[in-house]
Amino acid sequence: MIKPTAMFIILFSLTLNASAFRLEPNVMIPTCFLQKADTLIIEPFKKVPNDIEGCGSYFAYSKKDLDKMNYLLVTSYEGFGYIKVRGKLVRLKVVSSNRKNEEFYGSSIKETYQGGGFRVIVNTKEIRQQDGEVWYHKGTILIEKETKIIQRMNVTAATGC
Repeated sequence: MIKPTAMFIILFSLTLNASAFRLEPNVMIPTCFLQKADTLIIEPFKKVPNDIEGCGSYFAYSKKDLDKMNYLLVTSYEGFGYIKVRGKLVRLKVVSSNRKNEEFYGSSIKETYQGGGFRVIVNTKEIRQQDGEVWYHKGTILIEKETKIIQRMNVTAATGC
């Protein structure tokens, strides 16, 4: 028979363990691996590099930030993208993607980029189409450095040509 004190300790530790995780679609991250908000390193930027031409995706905190062109991540269908870290643009290369060109509305997309010592994992789901060639989606971006998650952001994105 388990003593009441031992039962309390077991239940308390299980509660603490369960509260250390945040549940998001397809993502479970121990909060101890996330950086505190005052030390976030990804900065919004407005000027898109010239080599981002044609089709691509533009990620921001919200639709309002998208409209103001305050981007957190921009990616090209050519297989690369950019984030801004400590005032400098960092070029990323796609290392994996489940995107299919013919799939858009309602599809879930997971893409992983690497560059500058960072790994950027993008998980989104298309939510609506506008103007024929523009799709909006919502999801998360995880930023890793040396296999540790250092930033997690909820994002809105516009993808198109």
